[in-house]
Amino acid sequence: MDARTIEFTGRGSILIAAPIEAVFDFISDPGTRWDFITPLESRRRPNSIPGSDRYEFEIAGRILHYEMHIAALDRPRRLVMDVRGDVRGTQVFSLSESDGFTELAMELTYEVEPHWPSYFHEEPTASRFPQTLVAQTLEEIRTELEVVLALEPPLR
Repeated sequence: MDARTIEFTGRGSILIAAPIEAVFDFISDPGTRWDFITPLESRRRPNSIPGSDRYEFEIAGRILHYEMHIAALDRPRRLVMDVRGDVRGTQVFSLSESDGFTELAMELTYEVEPHWPSYFHEEPTASRFPQTLVAQTLEEIRTELEVVLALEPPLR
C-alpha cells in the first residue's frame, strides 16, 4: 500500500447448495464473473484480454475504470483476482466442501486515494461499505448459482 492511499477490507462467507467444482467454475468464468461478482452498477468494457477483464462502474457520480486479472488459481479451492486501475486491490475466494454444500469465503481489499471525495473513505462508508459489498456479492453468487443449477437437467 502506498502511503498516499487508504486501504479497506471486507470479509465474509456463505454456504451454497452446490458442488465445489460448480461454484469454482462459476466464480472463475469471465462470462459469469462480471455480472455476479459485484452488486455495483458495473459493466464490462470491450477488448478484454484472456485472463483479464476490463470494467467500469459508477459510484457516487464518479465513473471508475479497473481491470481484474487472475493472480492465483488453485482449482477448486482458491481464486485470487488482482484489481488494477482507478480501484486497486484483491479479491480472494476460498472454497471448502462438506455434505454437498460449498462454503465460499471472500476477502476483498481495495485502496482509494486520499484526495477522492470524503464519502469514499470516511465513516460510516469506510467500515460498512466493504462488508456490505462482500455480503451482497456472496448472496448474489449463491442465488444465481442455485437458480442456474436448479434449471439444469440432472446428469444421467
